Amino acid sequence: MSQLQFDDVAAQALDALDPGAPAAAQASFPTGKVTTPMVNAHMAATYSEANGYACLFEVANGTGSNASRAADIVVLNLWPSRGMDFNGYEVKTARSDWLRELKQPEKAWPVMQYMDRWWLLAAPGVAKLDEIPSNWGFMEFNGVKCRVLKPAPKLEPKAVTKTFLGALLRKPVRDVEGMVKRATEAALSRVDRTVEERIAGEMRRRGEKHQELVDKLAKLQEATGIDLLGWQPEESQVHAIKFALQADPMSSWRGLPGAVRNVEQALEALRDLQGKVGGE
Repeated sequence: MSQLQFDDVAAQALDALDPGAPAAAQASFPTGKVTTPMVNAHMAATYSEANGYACLFEVANGTGSNASRAADIVVLNLWPSRGMDFNGYEVKTARSDWLRELKQPEKAWPVMQYMDRWWLLAAPGVAKLDEIPSNWGFMEFNGVKCRVLKPAPKLEPKAVTKTFLGALLRKPVRDVEGMVKRATEAALSRVDRTVEERIAGEMRRRGEKHQELVDKLAKLQEATGIDLLGWQPEESQVHAIKFALQADPMSSWRGLPGAVRNVEQALEALRDLQGKVGGE
């Protein structure tokens, strides 16, 4: 937003503060259920850092045991040229809550004492104009925009103490810590997903290798009739298989006649032995 654009927005806001604004601007807003989260979202968007504001929620008057009261919203104008005023807001979306507040308006003082202006920010129908304390301003939020019904008078704020400054800073610090925590959890979640994906990929790869091996063994069993999964080979059989796999086919072929002779001699020896045994 340029300086000129911001000046236009500021001028419109000042016009809204003018009790002599046109009748159209003073017309009643449509009624509807307005909730505190709706109010907070609107204020956060309107009084953003980009627009030159700091908008804080649930700001106490102190920290620890010094905290006795909290403002629903505190807005600080960040531009020195615009006064850097503190505006405090008491948010009410139910008339019963406002009537309880109205019985003890002094309860707002612990935070109000540091504010340049103090406002009731209410849903339509929650408060009546003649109920607003003289040192309070009054805005209504209809779910879309705010309407100033009573401008907040300029107060004489007390100098900000270290205790109140601590209360102002605590919420943003907690918000930052929450952001860091959420970012850390998100990063760890991404790491966990990456690890899980890698483990799943490795398990899938091993499963495929296992299935490939099972398929090969099935083909071998079909071709040879040997079930290697249930076969317990003897050492001599292992050596024989190893010899067969490592043997040179040509050298084995050249040595084949000698092997045949050796077999024939062995058979002859067995026949002689059988004859002697049978003769006995």
